[in-house]
Amino acid sequence: MNVTFFRILGVFLALSLTHGGAEAKPTYPEMADGESLFWTESGATQWLTSRGPLTDFAPVSLAVGYGHRIGLARLAWRIQWITDAYADGPVSFLHVDFLSVERLWFEGSVRPFTRLALGVGLDLAGDTVDLGSDGYFNEENGASAGLSLTLGTGLDLMLTDHVFMRFDIAGRMHGGAGKTGLSAAFNGGVGFAY
Repeated sequence: MNVTFFRILGVFLALSLTHGGAEAKPTYPEMADGESLFWTESGATQWLTSRGPLTDFAPVSLAVGYGHRIGLARLAWRIQWITDAYADGPVSFLHVDFLSVERLWFEGSVRPFTRLALGVGLDLAGDTVDLGSDGYFNEENGASAGLSLTLGTGLDLMLTDHVFMRFDIAGRMHGGAGKTGLSAAFNGGVGFAY
């Protein structure tokens, strides 16, 4: 190929990169104007299905989360630890939302939302705590966990342009490893939007 071809290609690329002004729409969501959120929350969890020999109630839940919002749509991720150090049988449950698809109903100082999340849970006090161990995917494994589906609703109360309080109520179903479980949780916390 000759030098002329590369010159034409260079001019074409330069025009492509500089074409479009402020009115041009972004091509990808991550290029769009949006709002990122980081929050921490605490609360309590009640299992609606039996977790024997472990207790069905855990009064301490700690979580951190991150989300990104464009318009009324938001994607979020969170990691949560649920525990009760004073139970007859120790409770230590780890849950991760791989992806939470959320919809804000309107913007303003009060922002109600609903969410649907896909995640995974691991009962750290179950008979087997390693996902790779023999017998983990076994109905007789006790109060275990596995893949989960969470349906929740809540609201973000904006205290300033950047600081908010969050309240969240959620129901979760998990299964596929050990016993299938249903739980309900209430969480409240504080976060920062930027």
